[in-house]
Parts: sequence; C-alpha cells; structure tokens
Amino acid sequence: MSWRRSRTNKLPLKKIRDMSSSDLGVLIRNARAGKQLKDCANLIPRLEVSAKIQPITRGILRVTLTVEPDFPKWNAKVHGSSLGYYIWVEDYENNVIYHHEFFLLHRKQFFEGAQLLAFTIPVFEPLPPQYYVRVMSNKWMGCDMTTAVSFKHLILPEKHPPHTDLLDLRPLPIQALHNKHYERLYEKYVVFARVLIVSLSSSHT
Repeated sequence: MSWRRSRTNKLPLKKIRDMSSSDLGVLIRNARAGKQLKDCANLIPRLEVSAKIQPITRGILRVTLTVEPDFPKWNAKVHGSSLGYYIWVEDYENNVIYHHEFFLLHRKQFFEGAQLLAFTIPVFEPLPPQYYVRVMSNKWMGCDMTTAVSFKHLILPEKHPPHTDLLDLRPLPIQALHNKHYERLYEKYVVFARVLIVSLSSSHT
C-alpha cells in the first residue's frame, strides 16, 4: 500500500482527474480502486483564483479576485452546505500580509460559477516584483493554491498631477457666454473671475 501511495503522491491532482479510472487502476495495480481514487480526487474542493490590479493612487491598489470552483460536482454528504477558505495577500519579500479574509463558498454559489472579491491594498516604492494571493481550505488538505500578482507592467499615477495655469486674463461679463440660458445660470455674477474664465476657455476649445 505504501508503494501505491508513493506512485500517486507524485501526480498532481489535475493529472489524476484527467486520467481514466482504468489507467489509475493500472498505476496503483488495483483495477477496482482506480474508480474510487478518481471519485475521491473529483471531490477535493479546490478553488481557481485569478487577480486583476488597478492603481488608485501611487500608494493604493484595487484588487479584484475572480474565485471559481475547481471541482466537478458538489456532494452534499461530503461538502455540506458550504466550504470555508482563508484568502490573503502577502508581500513575500518583506514578510507582510496586506489583506486577509475568510471566504465561504455556498452550494448555490458553486452552481452560479465565478465569484468576485474586491478590496484595496497598499503598495510601496520601489515596487516589489510581485505580491502573492494564497488560498487555504479551513478543513481540506490538498486545496492550497497560490497565484502571483506581478507588478512588472504596473504603471502608477504621476506623483504630482498636472495643473492648469491661471492665466492673466481680464474679467469678462456674463454676456460673453452669448447664450441667454447659460447667462441665467450665472445671473448672480456681474463678471467672471479669472478661474472661471480659464475653465470657460478650456470648455470652448
């Protein structure tokens, strides 16, 4: 039995799932156990997780995780009504966790397909090569997964956003709008201040 375990331990879960029951039976030298092994592999409730990042500021990123069940079917006797997973984002180089949460996958969500999780995390310069998103089941072994979030092509906003220069313009009367409807919007003004003149000039060019 230990020899059989050593043979299957070398195979990743996806490979076992892709193999036929007969091939698994040959591998472990037990034709009857081949189907049982494949059925058990299909019950392991792994998740497939992908991440998208979007900079909000130079120091804050918005992360959107797409979480999708990576097992063929839900078995109420084995999985119950829900499955729990710990999800966290870590900077491995600096040994820091920037976000963590507990995710519950309910039976209804399994049939709905992919679920979205969104949150913000800090980012510091110089940018590290990547952060890691890790997922771990709170009950099942063999359900851990890790996906890297690369910063290689990440473009952060400028440190100092460009501003509009305040031009040395003469005040204009509201009649300069040449539109009675617009003039009524500014009827409490006699003339436009320089800030408003620059804004109006930009909107009409």
